Amino acid sequence: MISLVGTWESGRRDMLLALVGELSSRGLRVSAVIGADDLDGIDQPGKDSHRHRDAGAGEVMVTSAKRWALIHGGDDAVGRNDALARMSPADLIIAEDANAPAIEVRRAGDGRRPLRRPGAPIIAVVSDEPSDNPDVPSFHGGDVPAIADFVAGHFGLTLS
Repeated sequence: MISLVGTWESGRRDMLLALVGELSSRGLRVSAVIGADDLDGIDQPGKDSHRHRDAGAGEVMVTSAKRWALIHGGDDAVGRNDALARMSPADLIIAEDANAPAIEVRRAGDGRRPLRRPGAPIIAVVSDEPSDNPDVPSFHGGDVPAIADFVAGHFGLTLS
């Protein structure tokens, strides 16, 4: 797993989306973990999934011909690590602000830095300005293929 960190509006979510697209188009099975302030948008009052949860279902799986979603909630909601353990196998998981080796995404003039957890080093910086740390590889945000090459190389993954 690799984490993307950055301040609000740093471009972190756009970079995550771009990396998922680039890495998956080059042959990797990639999964994404993104945060949300409120998950009620996927399980809205009046919808059957919500009604079943209100009736006491610990989990509700919603299926269609093209997709499925598992809604787990209530008093026994799982944390991020438990949720990750329930994901299907992948070559790489790209997550927002996870406790994993991280790529910091910055915008020019943004003096704020994200807080890092111990044991989760910044392994690269993506920015539209030169890096202030020569010991950490730096990439321009528009060079998604080079960032994908770096990520694959860091984890020993082969791209097509």
